Amino acid sequence: MADGGRLSKPQLRGLLHSAIRKNVIVGMVLAAISGVAFQYTVCEPRKRRYAEFYRNYDPEVDYRNMVKMGADFSVEQL
Repeated sequence: MADGGRLSKPQLRGLLHSAIRKNVIVGMVLAAISGVAFQYTVCEPRKRRYAEFYRNYDPEVDYRNMVKMGADFSVEQL
């Protein structure tokens, strides 16, 4: 104001619309980033662990161990 100029008028029309648009865009970008981060930090390691488990898993051995411990009541204990 020292130069004698006038201040620009504040935005009165469409202020809510522009704020909502900005917030929606920021929200979508953050949601996409969060989704990608979750996919690569949680889901992918979990899929690898399940694949490794079932690669080495033998259900017959597991069943025999359950029968020996008495967890299966449909057969006689060995």
